[in-house]
Amino acid sequence: NGPLNMSPSDPKPTGAPPVTIQKKPVPCEQFIHEQVSRTRRTLKIVDLATSLIVLVAGLLGLLLLVAMADHWVVPGGLGMEIRFTVFFLALAASLWYGWKHLWPHLVYRVNPVYAAQTIERSSPSLKNSLLNLLLFGQQRETIPEAVYHTLEHQAAERLKRVTVENAVDRSRLIHIGYLFAALVVLIALYKILSPKDPFVSARRIVMPWAEIAAPSRVSIENVD
Repeated sequence: NGPLNMSPSDPKPTGAPPVTIQKKPVPCEQFIHEQVSRTRRTLKIVDLATSLIVLVAGLLGLLLLVAMADHWVVPGGLGMEIRFTVFFLALAASLWYGWKHLWPHLVYRVNPVYAAQTIERSSPSLKNSLLNLLLFGQQRETIPEAVYHTLEHQAAERLKRVTVENAVDRSRLIHIGYLFAALVVLIALYKILSPKDPFVSARRIVMPWAEIAAPSRVSIENVD
């Protein structure tokens, strides 16, 4: 209880020890829900982008073929009847394709079970644990809580070793993107090399009611 003697060599007292903040672990149920939801969003975006590129590529290919017919097949260019026919056929086909392939991606949600199947196919190490958990979750009241939480913990531990971003197959989107890029390059080359302007023919198809003359090799701009 006597006075405290400190020599100069003794370490100086410091302040309060640093406080270590430990991150609260994410519950298994929340972690699984986040990973499945992320996969559902990715599936929706990839499918929507693929369908949209297919539609745009189809319309560009049709315009290129019609432009070539307008330039080299029909003497004097396509008549108004043919242009109206092509316009309405392209419009009907676009509406049908949009209703069949674009509208469902915009309106409906991706089934969580389908998202789980996608993750399972990309990572066989899950051994159907995620898919079984979702299927059992639909009838959770018939399963004991201890069994369900064991399945949940097992699925979460295996899912932590999986890269969910790579679960969605993007190969079809990539291949269609290559074809779309090749089509754009082909249109650009035709625009540069052809003596007749394909954009004029495209306007004639998009606006068949307009009085747009067929493109020709020679353009008379001024007459004296």
